[in-house]
Amino acid sequence: MACTGCVEELDHCHGALIEHHNGGIECTEPACTALDPARHDVTQRCDEVIDCGCVVGRQLIAA
Repeated sequence: MACTGCVEELDHCHGALIEHHNGGIECTEPACTALDPARHDVTQRCDEVIDCGCVVGRQLIAA
């Protein structure tokens, strides 16, 4: 099965964006150089996928 973005020659990335609470953004695809959310199908907060130091000492308040 082929990727629709590849077939349609769209500017996209196969990686997932990781949004950090300190404002940083990174992609799981090492070759990704454009961290635009529009190029990524998956975006997650760092505390949902990795044990990230940017949430240490941060209090998360449940609604």
